[in-house]
Amino acid sequence: MINKRIKLFALVGVLSLLFGCSGAEAPAENKSQDEAPKVVEEPVAEEPKEEVLDLKDMDKLYEYYSVNVIEYERSDFDTRVTISYLDVTDDGIEEAVMIDTYGWGNPIAVLKVENNEYKDLSDNITTAKYMNEFSLQDGFLVLKQKTGGSGMADMYMSLYKYNGEKLVGVLNGIYLEGHFAGPGVFVERKSTFEGPLTDFDYLLVEEDMEAMKRKVEESKHYTYNEDNFSFTIKDVDPPEIETTIKEEVYEEEPVDFTPGQLLQGYGKVTYGPEEIDMDEYVAVALPMYSGEYNDRLEALEYNIGTTNRKSLTVSFFGKYENVKIVYYADNNAEEVITEVGNIENKLLTVNGDFDNPEAYVRIECDVNGSDDRWSSSFNLDPTYDEHSNMQLLVE
Repeated sequence: MINKRIKLFALVGVLSLLFGCSGAEAPAENKSQDEAPKVVEEPVAEEPKEEVLDLKDMDKLYEYYSVNVIEYERSDFDTRVTISYLDVTDDGIEEAVMIDTYGWGNPIAVLKVENNEYKDLSDNITTAKYMNEFSLQDGFLVLKQKTGGSGMADMYMSLYKYNGEKLVGVLNGIYLEGHFAGPGVFVERKSTFEGPLTDFDYLLVEEDMEAMKRKVEESKHYTYNEDNFSFTIKDVDPPEIETTIKEEVYEEEPVDFTPGQLLQGYGKVTYGPEEIDMDEYVAVALPMYSGEYNDRLEALEYNIGTTNRKSLTVSFFGKYENVKIVYYADNNAEEVITEVGNIENKLLTVNGDFDNPEAYVRIECDVNGSDDRWSSSFNLDPTYDEHSNMQLLVE
């Protein structure tokens, strides 16, 4: 009986030991599963966005212009380059037209944004001296330009068309209007257009205001060819025009007139290619003259503009009334008028900012001749010399 109990307890003990050990391992196994390493997700860095070019971003435009068109300091770019916006490609998006107003013969840039880069559509388009005006008309980019010099001015028009890559010049420099003035000469030329710019009649008429005659210089028909970006030009019979210019008659208010007296004691002088007998005239004005008899003139000096870099001179022999100096800093500037008044035997010096090749002055004056009163004017710029042949002679 005792032996049976011992065996039973021994069996229970062995079973308890076996199951007890098995039960003790389970929590360790669960603990291992609960403490599995966690995965930490790191934030993904965003790629930087590409900067989109804007045709109105002055900083970017300056960077492009100074590298690819004309190398300017930023201050010069801001004051000398004008920017206008026109849809020259006819795609509903405006391009930037950039014109350098300082001088002439400078490249004109027409920029569009393509593949997020600036692209210049112009093809050898350059500035004129006095005016460069763009507009859109009848599907063309129209450029009107004005040039000239002392006593003359001419305006032209050119037409451009976008061919998918660049602007093509389809009509170059058709004459619009102008004039030439000199001693005993005043000629005006005027044009007229009938029809749209794709198909028009062109008439150019010259008027000689001294001879009071009018004549047709050109009569042509222009037809645009869309397939090859060109015009077909044919001569056509001109219309009948009045060849005699009728002088307008109007009553002037009576003015006191004292005939001028002939110059005395001067004799002949050489001015450029001309020999002038001074004593045959009441008044003689010689721009940029440095010859004989200047020592008889009293110096008269005026400073015009913001700086005084260059000097222009006019030798006034005789009497002049209502003398004015009209100064233009460039072709877009407002005129600056200096009243000089009445002068006699003066060497007039105008000191002004003429570094800009567009700058010039116009001298205006009245003179009593031997039998009539004359109003006259002439332009003067740094390119002028005695050989420009623009003297004023009043008999």
